[in-house]
Amino acid sequence: MARGLKIADLAFLGRVGNQFSPMSFAAIGGWLRADSFTDLSDGDSIGVAGNEWIDQSGNGRDAIQNGIQAVPTWESNEVNGLPVARFSDVFLQTSLAFPEISFAGDFTVILACSTKSATDTLWVNHRTANHQLRRNVGGGNDAASYAGLGFHSSSAFSGASNVFQLLTYRRSGTTFSWRQNKTARGTSAEAAQNLRLNTLCNNGFLGGGSGDLGEIVFYSAHRSDAEVDSLYDGYFKPRWTTLP
Repeated sequence: MARGLKIADLAFLGRVGNQFSPMSFAAIGGWLRADSFTDLSDGDSIGVAGNEWIDQSGNGRDAIQNGIQAVPTWESNEVNGLPVARFSDVFLQTSLAFPEISFAGDFTVILACSTKSATDTLWVNHRTANHQLRRNVGGGNDAASYAGLGFHSSSAFSGASNVFQLLTYRRSGTTFSWRQNKTARGTSAEAAQNLRLNTLCNNGFLGGGSGDLGEIVFYSAHRSDAEVDSLYDGYFKPRWTTLP
């Protein structure tokens, strides 16, 4: 049996300590939290049989080992006493698979994370379509999105990528946009296309995958600046207190 709790579990709700959460907004497609595990120890493998990473949204996008590839480890007390899933650059193949989520239109993906690779960390991708959400493209301290037609990059981020921060990737209509914590990091337009994702971190495409992931949320809708900032102020910042 998987060692994670689901959002309906009262003990889990007690740990959240705040009724406002990513579930407060509609169109949530998946939500993984490192602190949903209840009985792991430092260095335990995430995603192997018995340690499946359970989707807290109730949509069944549990993250599991991707074939024979290396998996992240669970590391306790990393940020404000909370654990993270630690991905490393083991043959550039440390990853977890989850049931595909496909965004034909608007989307929002939010990660609470720190990126350890100095260049080209591939945080989320599709292992056959090669769709990507990247960080530090070519060492540029930026973010990028690729849904099949063109590579779209943000403006430069501030500070170091290895500092724990909130990354937001969005599309509204034909416009990509990115946010770092509560700061806009540019836009880029393209023709409409379908973004497909089914893998956390790199599984063999060009780029690394080293970093700490506290949680990740997927929405099949564009969450506005005000909505993202309300999640930052009312949910993420109270939990991950090192956020600025």
